[in-house]
Amino acid sequence: MDTKPRVISKHERDIYLIGDNVLYNHGVITAYYILPLYNYSTASPNGAENAIVGLTTLLSNLASQRTNLQFRIERISKVIKAEDVKKNLVDTVRLYCEDFAMPAEFTSNIRDDVQDYALLCVDIQEDTFGDIEEYSLRDTAKELFNALVVKLSGLGNLRVDVEKILGIEDNIFGVLRHRCARASREIIFYAYTSRLFPSYEISYTAQSFINSENFENIMSTLSQTVCDNFGWFELHNDGIALFDLPTQVTYGCILDVKSFPAHIASDNFPMDYPGCVTNISCLKKEDAEIKLKRNRSSNKFEYNQAAQVGAESEALHELGKSISVATHALSQIDNGETLCKFDCSILVTGLSKEELKQNVLSVMSDCKDRDILVGKSLTQASDFLNKYVNMRVTTFPHFANLQFPLSFQQNSGAIVGDAGSKIYSPSIGEDLH
Repeated sequence: MDTKPRVISKHERDIYLIGDNVLYNHGVITAYYILPLYNYSTASPNGAENAIVGLTTLLSNLASQRTNLQFRIERISKVIKAEDVKKNLVDTVRLYCEDFAMPAEFTSNIRDDVQDYALLCVDIQEDTFGDIEEYSLRDTAKELFNALVVKLSGLGNLRVDVEKILGIEDNIFGVLRHRCARASREIIFYAYTSRLFPSYEISYTAQSFINSENFENIMSTLSQTVCDNFGWFELHNDGIALFDLPTQVTYGCILDVKSFPAHIASDNFPMDYPGCVTNISCLKKEDAEIKLKRNRSSNKFEYNQAAQVGAESEALHELGKSISVATHALSQIDNGETLCKFDCSILVTGLSKEELKQNVLSVMSDCKDRDILVGKSLTQASDFLNKYVNMRVTTFPHFANLQFPLSFQQNSGAIVGDAGSKIYSPSIGEDLH
């Protein structure tokens, strides 16, 4: 039997930045926004609960206006080189003192800085052709067919309607603007390259060729070679040389969350593992009701059958709980709550196979202690590229109300403190550049 790893080369040639905060990546169109960070670690239970409820309300409002809304929240830590920190400080002081020069004692103590961001990534692909009334039947059919071809082939469509995409983004931002800021082109660039090279700390100076004029071209030429193995994969990181960083093999493993506890404390259930990503797909009220009623009917039938044959009380109890949960969820829908499907996975990396093994065991052990069941993905390389890098998610195994996955606190971060301290983060929408 052939035991050689399967090699998948990732050569980006179909990536475009549309406007300031929209990324077109092989047929997947994503709008990026900056969520305000919330310091859950120092908040009271009521404060944490209120923050999660506020985020749930915001995204429920968006889901009510966008059919089949899909999104994810991810964290990035952007490195600001010491040279740029110095320049920003000097430029700021010179607004008040034109001939200011940085004293040597300050210059020697300036270090690299880090900015933390929580990004809300909204998939607008599903909505691109959703406003049917604007088109004739012929035009609608043609564009729906083209969209289907793009989605199935993953090859992208160079003839996308930029104005239409920007119009959709503007409508989305109209809902989010009181809580979010549009992400910059640089933030999108940094988020993408950090996903493509997850074991590296990407950094560059503002005076280098890596700037807003070249972000699109750089993303289109970056390459990553992935070797698939059973239960793990290798990243050869051949494209990292562009950032003047040494090329070395990274070993990785995608852990899929198979099940969560039936009940969680929504104010204290952080999924703050590095590399943890949750992709969420909101359901229309009608679809959610159909799904729940079918599940409840199936469980009622099984319950009656089990009772007739004298099944164990434990089995009857579990079926009874499932029926009660479905009934409760239906009442939540009637009260206006948004239900969703979601996928949650954790990317674990190591610079050696032994380090990867230890890191995987550590995450799995911690999840087990919290009654979270995780297992290794059976399609490691493709999951890394599709789910983690390109955000092309096709299956959502978990079903819950929207507040459940938003309770994972993936917008966690400090909002107070001095630069350089452990609890420092920039204000929403602000950048040192």
